[in-house]
Amino acid sequence: MKGLTEPMLEMESYRQILEGIEQGRTPVFATGVIDAAKSHLLLCLREHIHRPLLVLTYSELRAREILEDMAFLQKDCAYYPAKDILFYSADVHSMEMNRQRFATLERVLTGDCPVIVAPMEALMDKYPEKEVFSGFLLRLKAGDTAEISELNRRLVMMGYERCELVESPGQFSLRGGILDIWSLTAEDAVRIEFWDDEIDSIRSMDAQSQRSIEKLDETVIFPMRELIFEEERAEKAAGCIAKEFAKTLENLEKKGMEEAAERLRETVGEDAERLRAEKTLAAPGTYVDYFYEKTVSLLSYLPEDTLLCFDEPERIREHMDTLTEEYNESVKGRIAQGYLMPGQSRMFFDYTELLRQAEGFSAVLLAGLSQRAADFSPECIADFAARSTPSFQQRADLFCEELQFLKKNDYRTLILTSSGTRAQRVAAELGEMGLEAAYVESLEKPVPIGAVWVARGGLARGFQYPFIHFAVFCDNELFGGKGKKRRKKRKKTEASIESFTDLHIGDYVVHDNHGIGVFRGLEKISVEGVEKDYMKISYRDGGNLFVPVSQMDMVQKYIGTGSAAPKLNKLGGQDWAKAKTKARTAVKILAEDLVALYARRAAAKGYAYGADTVWQKEFEESFPFEETDDQLNAIEDVKKRYGERQGNGPAHLRRCGLRKNGSCHTRGVQGGAGGQTGSVPCANDDTCTAALQYLRTAYGGLSCENGAAFTFPYAKTAEGKPEKYGARLF
Repeated sequence: MKGLTEPMLEMESYRQILEGIEQGRTPVFATGVIDAAKSHLLLCLREHIHRPLLVLTYSELRAREILEDMAFLQKDCAYYPAKDILFYSADVHSMEMNRQRFATLERVLTGDCPVIVAPMEALMDKYPEKEVFSGFLLRLKAGDTAEISELNRRLVMMGYERCELVESPGQFSLRGGILDIWSLTAEDAVRIEFWDDEIDSIRSMDAQSQRSIEKLDETVIFPMRELIFEEERAEKAAGCIAKEFAKTLENLEKKGMEEAAERLRETVGEDAERLRAEKTLAAPGTYVDYFYEKTVSLLSYLPEDTLLCFDEPERIREHMDTLTEEYNESVKGRIAQGYLMPGQSRMFFDYTELLRQAEGFSAVLLAGLSQRAADFSPECIADFAARSTPSFQQRADLFCEELQFLKKNDYRTLILTSSGTRAQRVAAELGEMGLEAAYVESLEKPVPIGAVWVARGGLARGFQYPFIHFAVFCDNELFGGKGKKRRKKRKKTEASIESFTDLHIGDYVVHDNHGIGVFRGLEKISVEGVEKDYMKISYRDGGNLFVPVSQMDMVQKYIGTGSAAPKLNKLGGQDWAKAKTKARTAVKILAEDLVALYARRAAAKGYAYGADTVWQKEFEESFPFEETDDQLNAIEDVKKRYGERQGNGPAHLRRCGLRKNGSCHTRGVQGGAGGQTGSVPCANDDTCTAALQYLRTAYGGLSCENGAAFTFPYAKTAEGKPEKYGARLF
């Protein structure tokens, strides 16, 4: 990334910041750094000081913006999300959020996390000391000796649930000498086989089929919860909780607050009894101060040379003050209503305490405007005077004039576009307009003075540093908006519910884990005095499931074929799991049929198409969305296969997908490539019809060079009969 980082070494302000960090004179304050340039400055610091970074900002949205930019600049980044501290007990925290937190924590403990991005409130959670937490990591190797009963006890203390079969992270099962366990930070479960007390083998395991996948030499089991403890500590905590419970209950009864007293018995009283009897709690985080006298934040887990980067420190202070005030009001009300004891009022660190813990680290403050940092005493203040780049709204002439001006003033100019194809096209068009611009595949070399480089990049906005004559432009400035529209990545392609207006009472829906049910509307449920919205889904035999609106992504509309009503699943039954297994089997059979089909086609002779023409490139650039990785791979595969198959059989590539722009675009590239040479590839499904319409729209009426109509014929068998194999998949 020298193309982005080397020019900064010429800036006096940047050298002052570097010198202050290297000499330990921190915090240093970098002003005049607009949001678009902050990620770039962080990259430069990471490249030049070679120390891990923790980037802290004022909101989750801003943290994700920084993460997106850093994902391009610094490939190895991690995100540490924040819990909702106002509804810490009423909310059901998503498994994905917990997985992100633990995955980042695991990398921190192993020393493999160069850059972490987090909202400031994520540091408010209390942890046991690093040595205590590290002691609960289970490292198991083949050939080691371990008592199965001791492992069972330890896994329960780490927060794992024992069950018959392991089906999701956080579960383990023990059958004779076989231990199955799925760690929250692992992609797959693992199966550990014992010979007496010796670990005979360790294998990864598919939780769906319950079959082993591959042999492993070792595995590391990470705790399932942040507050972990031994049985002795649990007994001590139970005694402390019971003592304060009795005192708080007595005070409530003296004041005549019978309802609050009863509520305290149902919550705290039952928790104290359970902790004493079972040595565990479902949500021990609310009692953290009863388990450990000394607690720490994530900062204590970081390496000592970590550089803390505060994005807009004044906005962080404002946000944290507001959050702390809301939290204190919430806790005060819950104590009065009997949901909490006074000793539970300090479940989180406040901002002042976090700043005190941060004093042992080097710190960099970033701000767009010159301002006073009330919580810090900067040793050095440097102004970068970074400016945003103008937007040209697809006016190529204005953009070329701007580049000519920068070139004339010896600017090093870098243009980043969303794809390599677009970068090459931009460089070629600038050349046609009389401006010398070079397309580069890598930014490992510095940009020469007065040069204009075009490369593929993923920054959201451009910036420039007038002090060192360095400018970076992005799609946002060239093409308006934010360049190509980014698709939100989804794990599924079903009819996902994005709004409650998509659903009506009585609609059939599908829950990822429980199957087909009927949507019965929204209901408000009060948990500890806090009302939350839940989706009610009814199942066979009268079962009802209440899904928090925060987990709405786990529910999709039912899109089965035909008008007949689907069979409802039974809540807690096995029919849904069996249906998914049956579908996987059908897919496997289909895959075997396709392998046989492609083997027959490999013997046939095909036709080789020529290289991309100007028309082809223009057609590809007309697609209004940013291609996904799968689409780019498909397009590249199509071109390669159609260009190299002469004499080696037809390509006959099968592209499966829904009838949407992405599928049409991929097939359109396939058809457009053939249309320029007077022939077209075969098309065998309705998606190709949509692709034909897409081509005609893009070109305003497309025809072959010889004047023949542009058609999509069916493929033919060896006997010359149509082979309508497309109907098998669509």
